[in-house]
Amino acid sequence: MTRTFCRDICCAADEPMAGTGKLAERYLILRWPRAKWRHRRDSADGMTPALSQAIGAATAAGLYVALCDRTGDTDALPDLYDPATGATIHRADQATLAALITNASAGAAIGAPAPHPAHTILVCTDSRRDPCCAKWGYATYRALDAIADPAQTRVLQAAHLGGCKYAASLVLLPTRQRYGRLDAETAPAFLAAITSGQPYLPGFRGDPTRSPPEQVAHLALLQQAAGAPVTLQAAPPLDANATSCTVHGQIGSYPATVHLHRHDFTTPARCAAIGTPPAPSPRWLVHRIDSNAPPTQGTPA
Repeated sequence: MTRTFCRDICCAADEPMAGTGKLAERYLILRWPRAKWRHRRDSADGMTPALSQAIGAATAAGLYVALCDRTGDTDALPDLYDPATGATIHRADQATLAALITNASAGAAIGAPAPHPAHTILVCTDSRRDPCCAKWGYATYRALDAIADPAQTRVLQAAHLGGCKYAASLVLLPTRQRYGRLDAETAPAFLAAITSGQPYLPGFRGDPTRSPPEQVAHLALLQQAAGAPVTLQAAPPLDANATSCTVHGQIGSYPATVHLHRHDFTTPARCAAIGTPPAPSPRWLVHRIDSNAPPTQGTPA
């Protein structure tokens, strides 16, 4: 019998990813063998209660401690790594790691800044929790790891990053960009975009500093702009029951207005939820874009 994946159900329903780019404000990478990952990051096999508690408290403080591993040469990975500064900790026991994470939750650095790759790509390959991430995530990880320049880009397998139905699910650090629905075939185009300093628009889930409607409008203007600079005004706060909104911005020097409407999708969030009544997932969709930007700046003639 052919297995049904939540990713396939989501794609068949045309549920968009735009507007789902929210991420933690800060990240640390904790080396932990993939074979010891469990359903929760803070309850991995072999983890002491002190380290588990430190990871849980960090999450509450807006610091995401990602459990990561890689294929081959795992000893070259630091025990704890800050992708924003390059600070690394090697050969530390769990008590030391717990203390460092606790201090980092309060804003302290884990160590001195150091030269480091410009990009760190986390690819969810968490087969224990997400079948979609096992199927698409590992293939995407292998494809990226095979072509990335390690001096410029570090590619890591990561425990659950959120979004089984968006597999392969990736996080790009330190820019905090979230991507989804990548695969081995799109890996080269993704890598080419991010190493040139551009978001990979087909898989970009949205600017994490913006609200969901703003993320959708921003991505829509980027797609229209064809490389022209895009700016966006902050959208006013919306009532919880709002079904439409308007976001203003610019493509180059030309004003642009994005009209959005809300649609509730009823797709399973994870494969484990297939067959049970799903909770509605509200998404903002582009109704139209009003702009007098010329075709050279991405607006259709």
